[in-house]
Amino acid sequence: MSPDRMKAEVVLRLIAERRKRKLQAKDVAERCGVSAAAFCKWENGASRPTLDNLFAWAWALGLSLRLTPNQPAVNSAGDA
Repeated sequence: MSPDRMKAEVVLRLIAERRKRKLQAKDVAERCGVSAAAFCKWENGASRPTLDNLFAWAWALGLSLRLTPNQPAVNSAGDA
């Protein structure tokens, strides 16, 4: 998985977690220390949060970001 795809996956998970917790975007933005407009741009894909922003976003939701080993790609024949 490419770095851009990994970041996109993290953003999608953080959006889902915010909604699951029924938190308003403006409230999470405030906890992250950014404007509501900047935060909404992250959520709608108009801009990309930095790694520091991703950590702040996770923290604002009571989550942490962890590194895990990449899964080997599997081709259509099932070989790694």
